[in-house]
Amino acid sequence: MIATSKLALMIATLTAAIISAPASAGAQGGSSAAPPTPVPINGGTFAKFMKAASNFASYMKQHPSEATLGDSSYDNETEAATQICGPRPGPQKAIAAAGLTCLEWVTLTTELERAQTAAAMVKVGQRVPSELGISVADIDFYNKHTADVKLALQEVSAASESQ
Repeated sequence: MIATSKLALMIATLTAAIISAPASAGAQGGSSAAPPTPVPINGGTFAKFMKAASNFASYMKQHPSEATLGDSSYDNETEAATQICGPRPGPQKAIAAAGLTCLEWVTLTTELERAQTAAAMVKVGQRVPSELGISVADIDFYNKHTADVKLALQEVSAASESQ
């Protein structure tokens, strides 16, 4: 795991649930909530992700009483975004200032975590299952920006632990 904060733990838990889930819950008669629209991993969205992570971390450092993120086990990105930003207009504004909604930021974070998982699988010679829906382009993008992703998550981690 990249970081040990509550947010990083939440993201890892969410990513593991998404990766290990069989087919979509809707197709199996499960949750009726529509999955969020995937956020493409590219230079533009990544720049917004980095800015949103920095804004979020800065806000949390300035407002440590809001750094408690609650339970880290969520069923989907929508639930995670609601828990992280729903009761907190400050983080919503901090993330929005970067050009993303909280849901887009959480979704993009999850996509980057999934790309990290796939990149690790490729690195040790494993095949990435097609069911994961992770493109080679996303893996390549992650590999090119690994240090930046780790830095952003560590910054958020440190801010969310500064209670």
